[in-house]
Amino acid sequence: MNPSSGRCLDDPSSSIANGTQLQILDCHDNGSVDQTWEIPGL
Repeated sequence: MNPSSGRCLDDPSSSIANGTQLQILDCHDNGSVDQTWEIPGL
């Protein structure tokens, strides 16, 4: 997510598999967890 652009990275299939195609779209402004990302090991 880039707060200054209002754009977010989204996984449309909610997959955790390697090679999943992601998309960039307008962020929801409702506090929804569907646009919250976690990077293990960082």
